[in-house]
Amino acid sequence: CSSKTLRIRPSQTRTMRAHVAEVARSVWRSGSGRPRVAILGGVHGNERTGVEVVHRLVDRLTQSARLDGVGGELTLVLGNPEAIAQGVRYVDTDLNRCFGSAALAGGRSREEQRAAVLASYLQDLDVMVDIHAT
Repeated sequence: CSSKTLRIRPSQTRTMRAHVAEVARSVWRSGSGRPRVAILGGVHGNERTGVEVVHRLVDRLTQSARLDGVGGELTLVLGNPEAIAQGVRYVDTDLNRCFGSAALAGGRSREEQRAAVLASYLQDLDVMVDIHAT
């Protein structure tokens, strides 16, 4: 596992027109270009902090005409909507364990199917923030 630090200087920021669109169930996108950033909440349905962060960001993007100092593409994801609705960690399988090639190749559980949908929105990212809190 490797990590890198992304530093954005003031000269690299711009104003992003704040239009947010739901591109899949509980997946929203705003902006375009680089950097490409994704924020995930609710991968585990009983971890409410990430769910609240995603909801607040979607609300902010929906209500604002623009966001100053923000550029690029932002993808906001509620990882496991069914588990969130039930207030449980997962329904069939831990979604966090479903992004391997075997699960993505045709898994049958709800979470494996959800991982296959999410994988297409989480490719070629510069930064991904996956919020977990108990």
